[in-house]
Amino acid sequence: MKKSVLVTVIAALPLLFSCSSQPIRPVHNEQPAIGDDMEEQATVTTALPAPFLYRDKEGKTLKLVRMMEGGACKNEDQGVVGMFMLYADPDDIERIKQEKGEKVFADYEQVIEQFSMLALEQAVKELEFADDPFALDEEDAQRRLAGKLTDLFDAAIADAIVEFEANTTLMIDLVPLQDSFYFYLNGCDMSHEE
Repeated sequence: MKKSVLVTVIAALPLLFSCSSQPIRPVHNEQPAIGDDMEEQATVTTALPAPFLYRDKEGKTLKLVRMMEGGACKNEDQGVVGMFMLYADPDDIERIKQEKGEKVFADYEQVIEQFSMLALEQAVKELEFADDPFALDEEDAQRRLAGKLTDLFDAAIADAIVEFEANTTLMIDLVPLQDSFYFYLNGCDMSHEE
């Protein structure tokens, strides 16, 4: 049975740089919506190197507003968990706050989580988990798998982002953090996450 889970995370940033064989666990703390005070978020994101805090897209600078942890199983043996960085245009956030109020961002987050989970499921389904004969070692094999998954995820989510931006007027980008990926090759079960 294929299972997947996508959890919005803001307090778990220290986990980014550690690798675990444990399936992901949801974070049940209260989190501000995308549009909430950016200063609160800045204190959490300062643990990341500066290049991760901003991203250019179509001539605009987007700011990191969320970290999401997601996972999906392809089958009973193979799957992946990892972190994803959600970026948004701060000017769009302020404009939308003034036009529609801050509560609309909670709805936006749900939509983003849903299409992100679907894109991750699709990418994992298409990913070929077979051994790479050109990999130098296990670490290199993991890095190559992460690159392939990132390409598949980017392709799977592109149309959803375009549609979301058209419907909400909020420019966003969702970027996998490749170094955070952990690939399951001998047992993948996320059924306890429902």
